[in-house]
Amino acid sequence: MRLTESLRNTHSPSIITEVHDYANFLLKELAQQRNLPKSKHKLAVERYNAVAEWINSAPEGSTLSDVPINFYPIGSFATGTTVRPRGKDEYDLDMAGELQFPHNEVQDPRTIVDVFEERIRANATYDRIAERKTRVIRLHYAGDFYLDFMPCLPNELQNLKDTSIKVPHKETESLYLLMDSNPIGLSMWFEEQSKIVKYIKMALNERKDSIVAPIPRHTYDKKPLLQILQLLKSARDFYFINDEEGKKQVSSVILQVLLGKCYDGEQNLFISLKDMINRIFHQYYSETNPTILNPINSNEDFAKKWREEPEKLGFKKFKGFIYHVREKLLEIENTNGGYSAMSKPFKELFGENSTKKTFSTLGDAIQKNTETKGSFITGAGTLTASSASNTKIKGHEFYGTK
Repeated sequence: MRLTESLRNTHSPSIITEVHDYANFLLKELAQQRNLPKSKHKLAVERYNAVAEWINSAPEGSTLSDVPINFYPIGSFATGTTVRPRGKDEYDLDMAGELQFPHNEVQDPRTIVDVFEERIRANATYDRIAERKTRVIRLHYAGDFYLDFMPCLPNELQNLKDTSIKVPHKETESLYLLMDSNPIGLSMWFEEQSKIVKYIKMALNERKDSIVAPIPRHTYDKKPLLQILQLLKSARDFYFINDEEGKKQVSSVILQVLLGKCYDGEQNLFISLKDMINRIFHQYYSETNPTILNPINSNEDFAKKWREEPEKLGFKKFKGFIYHVREKLLEIENTNGGYSAMSKPFKELFGENSTKKTFSTLGDAIQKNTETKGSFITGAGTLTASSASNTKIKGHEFYGTK
C-alpha cells in the first residue's frame, strides 16, 4: 500500500497489513524507551515544587513578597512528550512562573527577569546551578535534567478563561521585549480530547493567590498522537545529531503543530505516522514561502524565521528531514521476510542502539510466547495469545538477521 497522496480532507484510510502490525509494535516500544524515566519524573516534580515554594516565600518587604506567582509546566513536560536526549544525560523540562502583575505597568521587561533571578539566587543551592538564558532562568541538575523557569506576565486582555501571557524576551544584553505566548493554550489545542493538561488551566482560572499547578502524572499509556510526537522528535534528534542548528530549525513546536493539524484519530502508530508525514511532505516540499500558523494565535507564524533567511537554509533542513523520514517509512512498509528485515530503515530513523534494544524486546517476547502457545500481534501493537483477528507472528529471526 503506497502512502496516501492527499492531505487530511481527502485522506483515504490505509489497509492494515502484517507489516503495519509489526511496525506498530516496534514504534510503541521505541516511544516507551524515549520516555522520561519514572524516577527522574518523580525527582523533577519534587524539585519543581521546591523551587516554586522558595520563590513564593519571598520575605516581607522584598520585591516579590506581595506578588502572587502561578507556576505550571509547559511544553513537553505539560503534554507528557519529553524524550530521552541524545549525546547528553540531562532532560530539558520547562516551567512558567506567571507573576500576577499588569504588564502594561512594566516600563522595562528586563526587571521582571531580574527580580525573578534575584529571588532564585538568594538560595545558595540554586545560585550555584542557575544560568540566565534568552527567556528562562535555567537550573542545571547535572546528570538529571535542566529545569527552565520562564518568568512571564498575564496578557492585559486576558480573562479568567484565557491562558495567553507576555514573556520578556532578550534581544540584546540591554534590550528586553514583551512577546506574546500561550504555551498552555497550545498544549490544550494539541490534546483537546485529553484530560492531561485541562486541570492545569482549571487551576489557573482563579488567578488570585499564588498557585503551583501539579505536573501531569507519569504514564506509559499515552494516546497515539503524543507517542507520534515523541517518535518524530527522536527521529529529528538522531537526524541532526551532529547539527545542533538544524535541530533548532526543526523545532518541537513546529512538529507539534503540523502533527496536530494532520491527525485523524488513527490508532496504529505506523499508519498514522506515515500518513501524516506524507501529508506534510506534499504540503511543503514544493513550497517556497512556507507558513505554519499558531492554531491559537493566527498572528504568530512559526515559519517566519525560515522566510527571513536569505537562502532559507532552515526550511531546506526541515524539508530534508521530512523527506528522509518519508523514505525510511516507505522502506519499512515495503519490506518482505519478517520483522527483522525492517531493522535497517529503523536504525536509519532512530539509531542503532535504540533499534537493537527494541527488536530484541520483540524477539524475546516472540520466543517466549511461541515456546508455549503461539503468539500474535494485535492491531493495537501488543502481544497476545492466538486469535482469529490478529496477525500471526513468524518464527523468531532475532535482530538484524535473516
